[in-house]
Amino acid sequence: MKNSLDWESQETHWMLNPLWTSQENKFVEKAKISAPKLKSTIWIRSSGTTGRGEVRWVALSKNAFLVSAQAVNKHLQVTPGDVWLRCLPEFHVGGLSIHARAFLGQNEIVVSESWDILSFIDLIEKNHVTLTSLVPTQVYDLVQNNIYAPQSLRAIVVGGDALSESLYQQARSLGWPLLPSYGLTECCSQVATASLESLNSNNYPRLQILNHVHLSLSSKGCLQIESDALCEGSLTVKVSGEVFWKPLDKGFKKKFETGDLVQIQNGYLTFLERETETLKILGELVSLKKIKQSVDKVVESLGWPSKEFTVLSVPDERRGYTLHLVTENSNIFKTPNILCSINKDLEKYERFSSLYVVDCLPRTDLRKIKTSDLQKLLGF
Repeated sequence: MKNSLDWESQETHWMLNPLWTSQENKFVEKAKISAPKLKSTIWIRSSGTTGRGEVRWVALSKNAFLVSAQAVNKHLQVTPGDVWLRCLPEFHVGGLSIHARAFLGQNEIVVSESWDILSFIDLIEKNHVTLTSLVPTQVYDLVQNNIYAPQSLRAIVVGGDALSESLYQQARSLGWPLLPSYGLTECCSQVATASLESLNSNNYPRLQILNHVHLSLSSKGCLQIESDALCEGSLTVKVSGEVFWKPLDKGFKKKFETGDLVQIQNGYLTFLERETETLKILGELVSLKKIKQSVDKVVESLGWPSKEFTVLSVPDERRGYTLHLVTENSNIFKTPNILCSINKDLEKYERFSSLYVVDCLPRTDLRKIKTSDLQKLLGF
C-alpha cells in the first residue's frame, strides 16, 4: 500500500472516524471553523473525551511525526525489507504513525481495516509482515484464543494503555514478540519502548527512553517532555459549542507536562499511574490503579476477563468521592458476594459503595472506557 499522506506537502489534514455520529461530526465542524490556520498539520482527536464530555483535538506537524518516526525506526532497527501491518485506525496516532515510519524507512504497509484474529494472522503470513502495533485488548484476544505468533514477526509495539505483566508473559509464551511502550498523542506516539534485546527474556521489560525526547519531572512528580515531536497545541470543543485553542508554549524548546506519575532512571521510564487516578477519600490518598488491581485479582480467580470490569469514581460532598464497581459481565449475578470478596482486601475508605451491571461498557476506538458516557449511563 502507498503512503496515505504526502509527508512533504504543506497540506493540512483532519483525521476523521467514518463511524462517528452526526452529533460528533457537528463537533468536528465547530473545531474546523475555529481552528488556527496551520500549514503542514495533522489534526487528531485525543482518545475519548474529558470528564465533562468535551472533545479535544491535537495539532501535530508532519515534521513532528517524522521526528518521532525516525527515532522509532532506529529503536526497532528498521530496514527497507521490513513490512508493517497497520491494524489500528489511521485516525489515531498509533495507526497514522506507522505511515510516517514506513515513509522514512521505505517500507511496504499492509492494512487491516477491522480487528479480526483470523484475518490478522492471514495477512501476516501472506505478506511476511515483520512489524506491527497493537493495543492490550488485541493482545488479550490472541492469548484467549491460544494463537501462536507467525514466524515472520520480529517486533510488536504495544501501546494505547498499560499492558499487564501477566498478559505480557502469557503472550510471550505463545511466541508473540511484544515491546510494551509508553506514549501519547501529543508526542506523535512513543516516548519510551522496550528494547529488541528484551525479547531474549520472558521477564517484563523496562521501557527505554527514545532519543527524540528529553524527560524530567515536575514538582508533583509528573512527567515533562521536551521534543521536536511535540504538538503545536490543542483545540477543545465544549458541550456548549464554545471552542478554545491552547498553543504549546515553545520557549527555547517545546515542553509538555503530562498528568502521569513516572520514575526516570538511567535512560529508562517506569509508569506509575495517572495523577487523575489518585483521589482523596475521607482525607486519605487513594490509588485507583491499586484498587483496580484488587478487582482484577478476584475476578481473574473466578475465570472472568478483568477487561469487563471498571472502577468508577463519583464526587461526593461528604467523602470526597464514592467508588462504584461496574461490569458488563452478567455472570456476576451467580456470585452475589463478590463485592464483599473485593472489599475485604481494601481499606475501609477504599471500599466500593455499589455494584452496577450494564449491557456494554462504553469504549473509545482503542477500547478505553469512556468515563463521562458511563457516568451518564448510570445517572451520575
